[in-house]
Amino acid sequence: AQLLLVSSEIAAAPLGAGGAFALGGTLRMQNGVVRAAGSNSFALAAASGGSVSARESNLSTQGASSPALYAAASGSVAVTGGMTATGGEHSPVISAAGSVTVSGATLRANSAEAVAVDGGSVSLTDCAVSGRMGDVVVANARVIPYCVALYRGAGGERSSFSMIRGALTALRGDLFYATNTDASIYLEGVALSFGEGRALLRAAGNDGSRGWGEAGKNGAACVLTAKDQTLRGDVVADALSSVSLTLRGSSAYTGTVNAANTARAARVTLEDGATWTLTGDAYLTAFTGRVGGIVTNGFTVYVNGVPLAN
Repeated sequence: AQLLLVSSEIAAAPLGAGGAFALGGTLRMQNGVVRAAGSNSFALAAASGGSVSARESNLSTQGASSPALYAAASGSVAVTGGMTATGGEHSPVISAAGSVTVSGATLRANSAEAVAVDGGSVSLTDCAVSGRMGDVVVANARVIPYCVALYRGAGGERSSFSMIRGALTALRGDLFYATNTDASIYLEGVALSFGEGRALLRAAGNDGSRGWGEAGKNGAACVLTAKDQTLRGDVVADALSSVSLTLRGSSAYTGTVNAANTARAARVTLEDGATWTLTGDAYLTAFTGRVGGIVTNGFTVYVNGVPLAN
């Protein structure tokens, strides 16, 4: 089945009523408008091998638990240009157990994280992305807000996020959070913005109440690769999790890795041309690359408890 919508407007008001959905078929939209007002809805969604694409369209949801772009495990969503926004709590702009690709668009979550990757993949190019996650309390504990979450719930084994150019802004909280998954993050020439004292990346387990694995066994293994990228902020990991940071090209990172010395493993690779300026002691299990690219600022990089010699 194939459907082409040109200069169309879709309005969905009831609870659970989404906009445009492809179940095994192909749906294309050009210069369209989709507004979904109810909770537990979506603007565009694809499942069971279906694919949805939109070009220069205005897409929005207003209710709670209502991602604007949703790809189930075997679905794909592609957006070019236009504006996509959400207004409700727990309503990221993108929710991906499948594949979501966006280029040249503005993506804005006004009351939630911007992107949630549930064992799927998200690829962004030349996009302006922002998230404003509210306070979440689980088991009487407040969850640190984040802008991009990578986890495994209903999706596959690995979650991946890639962004080239554009801007990524956490209006509240950390920039990246990884839990209960093998995760990969790739950044190239992106303008990154988040609050002072917040983490660039936090890899940690969770209490299991949201279906993200079993408490005590649901840490993350996260690889962050940056090329020609300016980064700041700490990379944090708990005892269940491992982190790996690779800096390529002209990348410049200001921050520290595993400052609390809690990570199951922490690795840094510093390629020729890249620099790392320390803001605190770093505790690694492996370091590869050019030691001369580290600006210590009076701090120390420890590798398996041994100071790294310049």
